[in-house]
Order: sequence, then structure tokens, then C-alpha cells
Amino acid sequence: MALSSRFEVIGTYFKDKRIKSGVSQTELARELGFSTSQMISNWERGICSPPMNAVAIMVDLFRLNKKEVITMLVNEHKREIETELRGRKSA
Repeated sequence: MALSSRFEVIGTYFKDKRIKSGVSQTELARELGFSTSQMISNWERGICSPPMNAVAIMVDLFRLNKKEVITMLVNEHKREIETELRGRKSA
């Protein structure tokens, strides 16, 4: 899996919710306490996953279903862990 899509599901999910809420990357970055929108861009491109404190703020800001967010995050991180473990040779 390419680096740019490791967290593609998470990135796409939050990007979709941000856009539907009419919030720009810059506005979201400001709301989360970031000086630039680069972190938001990184999440949305699947390069990394947002920290849990940012997830909690976005859940409230975008009025997201908490169970849906938890399930999505757990499944995506599970896939990432499984991918990493398959790529490692047994000791």
C-alpha cells in the first residue's frame, strides 16, 4: 500500500464531513489550534491519521455519529496494523 493512502478511509471520511459542513481546511486548522492547514491536508490525503483530540473536536464540530467514527477508526487502524505485521518477517 502506498504511503499516501495508508489512512485513505479516515482521510476521505473527514474530508467529506468537512466539505458537507462548509468548513475550509484553513478554518478547521484554526478550530483545532494549528497555524496552517497542512495537517488537515495530510489527513485528507491519507498520509497520517488525525490525533484523538482532533477527532473529538471534529465529532462535535461536524455533529458526527460517535459509534460510526469509532468503528471507522478501529477498522482502518486494524487494517494498518495487519498490513505492517504481514510485511515483517517472524523473529
